Amino acid sequence: MGVIETSANSSITCFVGEPTEEQFKILKYSNYGLLAVYLLLLILAIHNTYAYMYKQKRYKVFLLSAFYTCSYFVIITRMLSFWGFILYYNKSNQCSALFGNTMDSVSTYTKLILGFFQCTNMIELVLRIRMMQKSLTERIYLVPESQHELNQTLESNIK
Repeated sequence: MGVIETSANSSITCFVGEPTEEQFKILKYSNYGLLAVYLLLLILAIHNTYAYMYKQKRYKVFLLSAFYTCSYFVIITRMLSFWGFILYYNKSNQCSALFGNTMDSVSTYTKLILGFFQCTNMIELVLRIRMMQKSLTERIYLVPESQHELNQTLESNIK
């Protein structure tokens, strides 16, 4: 393990080299924990998709379907990333660290796309709420304030 100093007067040092066996063990178990959390998240996502998308037939909404598809892709690629690092920390395959980094990068970019779909869903929600408020406001003004005005409106519509 080598030490690199930034300058003669600097106290900042950077250690270069392989992690120790204890660090490998800590990293391996933390990735097992993260893998378990993402497995639970995948189970909850499947349940939510069934209850919200399938039963309520909301899979016809493009932005919502794209959001759920990206969510699944992020969860699965994160799990593959953790699995690749676990294999690397077990020292069973040196190329698995590259696989883990690749899956982590793919997951990060997919999460950016997921954020785009979430923003568009929120914009659509705001627009729908404004449309509903506008239509409710217009309906309030169309309703007569008294029974006499209601009778006059009905009589004028009959003629």
